[in-house]
Amino acid sequence: MVSRRYTPMTTPMSARSLGRMEGRVISTITRVRYVSPDGSVSDTGPMELRLSDGSSAVFDVGPDGETLRVDEGPWQDPFQEPLSPDNRAYVQEVGKWTAFDVTDEYPYSALTGQRLEAVAAQENSLGYPERVSFRTQAATVSVAVGADELVVKVEVT
Repeated sequence: MVSRRYTPMTTPMSARSLGRMEGRVISTITRVRYVSPDGSVSDTGPMELRLSDGSSAVFDVGPDGETLRVDEGPWQDPFQEPLSPDNRAYVQEVGKWTAFDVTDEYPYSALTGQRLEAVAAQENSLGYPERVSFRTQAATVSVAVGADELVVKVEVT
């Protein structure tokens, strides 16, 4: 049995609720990358921002492969130990998504400890974000979907 990437505990964020992130301080940044059975690690995957007030947001590709999904709450590992025998066999055969703390890695390190000065989202017709950008004193970040992958661009100022 294959688990889903997200549990029902996450809540999709509207563009309006993303604006409430303004003024908060980024404490950690996690990239969720696919680890293959041979140990190779992808360069793409979801991104989680954890803020100093304890809130967090996960940016990922929507189920249609074209839209941006932003969930309120931390990323949930569907293959967290203890694994069932079926899930263990699945992970050994095809790999799994794994969270990597990139807080201290360039260019993400430029965001750590920075206050979100501006958060902007381009909305689709349903009011959900298609592209999100945010700015700190040290960097500007753009998050969007391109070719079924999450595209994160960090420009350090």
